Amino acid sequence: MTVVVDGQCASSCANYIFTAGAQKVIRSGWVGFHGNLSAGMTVGQSYNRNSLKKEGLTEYEIEQNIINGQKGAIQEAAFLNELGVKQDLFDKSWLGGNGPTKSYEFLCPTPAAMERYGIMNVTGNQDLSATPQSLLEE
Repeated sequence: MTVVVDGQCASSCANYIFTAGAQKVIRSGWVGFHGNLSAGMTVGQSYNRNSLKKEGLTEYEIEQNIINGQKGAIQEAAFLNELGVKQDLFDKSWLGGNGPTKSYEFLCPTPAAMERYGIMNVTGNQDLSATPQSLLEE
């Protein structure tokens, strides 16, 4: 399938729909990454017992969250592996706010940078004029 971006493609759109396209066209707008489930579990430690306990979850709910997160991370890793997309992109974009020139919410790689992460066949250019706190990665 060909994925055409006219506007914004961020979060799950970028992580799963955009990356899965055989051809990817950024006609106007931008594609922004800000982590994924695996990054949240490792870099962000979203699924650790202490953070879940602070949210007021019971021990059973905590255990179910951890199990479901692990299952989802395995499925996500298989999906990205099949596409040849590197987890590094999602780990880096999870960190947000640590750009060399400004803080950012979304990491918006150029097509050349996307290729370094394994996202192939991208044409067009990122237009960040309408994005809040984004960092263009060359």
